[in-house]
Amino acid sequence: MTDKMKDIDWVEWTAVSVPAQEVTGTGGGLWNWRPCLEWCRQQFGPSQSYTRDGDWYYSMGGEFEFKYAKDAMLFLLRWS
Repeated sequence: MTDKMKDIDWVEWTAVSVPAQEVTGTGGGLWNWRPCLEWCRQQFGPSQSYTRDGDWYYSMGGEFEFKYAKDAMLFLLRWS
């Protein structure tokens, strides 16, 4: 591994999942993840779900993936 590669801590994305949030009157589905999605946008910026150009994305079913392990840990501390 080169020194340059050691500086890149996002070679593998970190996937985490949390239980759906209780959101009344939404009918379930993606809306139950809305609080988590909004929080991620505020903390990490917009998600580029299909291109992975951002620092995070929501891959459905309550699974969120993060480019940086430290961001995944922050997410888990907030939503677990």
